[in-house]
Amino acid sequence: MNIDYNKPVMSCFTKQPLDNNTMRAEQWVLKSTPEACSVWHHDGNQFIADYKNINKHVVVVGTELQCYHKFTEMFKNYAWQIQDSYLGDLKQDYVDAYEENGNEPVIINVI
Repeated sequence: MNIDYNKPVMSCFTKQPLDNNTMRAEQWVLKSTPEACSVWHHDGNQFIADYKNINKHVVVVGTELQCYHKFTEMFKNYAWQIQDSYLGDLKQDYVDAYEENGNEPVIINVI
């Protein structure tokens, strides 16, 4: 499915179009999600299926408008929910990754 990351959208807060000119690095702290894992069971000396919560922190590089569309895509396709977000430093590595991705938003995992 092709997404038009540059399709104009009006901000519901300012009633102005979202900026599509200035590149930025948005830091997204995603809500915890359960992930399947194996755990050594101390009584039966066996592995059993269990879940652990995964906290994920990513950087999304693009314009304000492109980051909005990327969030919409990730929410719809993967049920991502943001616990917190803030603007971070726009590093040259991020700019390079954005340009290599055809000037479309890119998600960078933070380890």
